[in-house]
Amino acid sequence: MTDEQGATDTDDIQITVKEPPIVNPSGEDALRVFPNPASSQVSLRTTADTELVQVYIYNSDGRLMRSYDAKQLKIGRRYVINVLPFVEGIYFILSEDVHGEELRTKMYVKR
Repeated sequence: MTDEQGATDTDDIQITVKEPPIVNPSGEDALRVFPNPASSQVSLRTTADTELVQVYIYNSDGRLMRSYDAKQLKIGRRYVINVLPFVEGIYFILSEDVHGEELRTKMYVKR
């Protein structure tokens, strides 16, 4: 980098780029979201009753909006997320189970 007086300096930076999540390519509903569209909250449920450890919500631009410790969301056999802080639109949910497997799906927020 060079300033107005011609002095230069360098620095190292690290950039990490994460690929935005997509819906399960197989089309299987390994992770179900209901109701969908949602206005105030959604429930997540895995078809195999797999324990989730992390849940991430991305907007349609691929920007991480929120991340959750799944234990904090769990109520019975489902995981409940408050969607009131999110504006209307399409969101992608990426979750990780106890085996390190990723489960992905779409969520629609509509008021």
